[in-house]
Amino acid sequence: MNHGIKTKKDRVHIEANPTPDRFQSLIFPSGFTKYDRYTSIYTRKEELSHFVEKNGRVALALLDNQVIIGFAVLDYPEETERWARLGGKIVMALKAVEVLREERNCGIARKLLFSLFSDVGL
Repeated sequence: MNHGIKTKKDRVHIEANPTPDRFQSLIFPSGFTKYDRYTSIYTRKEELSHFVEKNGRVALALLDNQVIIGFAVLDYPEETERWARLGGKIVMALKAVEVLREERNCGIARKLLFSLFSDVGL
């Protein structure tokens, strides 16, 4: 699924469920790691690709169809989490929603979540 949103600067495309190969052509800017008081949980595109490889779900906010300015991750619980005791692939957890600070307040996170949950099979 691919959605777009107009921001103050440019048009951002929302892409849900990219393939692991898609991450190779994407750029993960340093803006997710440059703040002294806050560090993003996921700071590399390889980490996001890993969720896709293990059947999790990822939605990306892309500038120029290649620069990741936001992402949302939905994944199954780790074996150590109590929800994993339910067995099988019953429960998924929202692991992260991140948008670069300079791109916030444009509705990007809302679109990421909509894309992430719109075809989960609920």
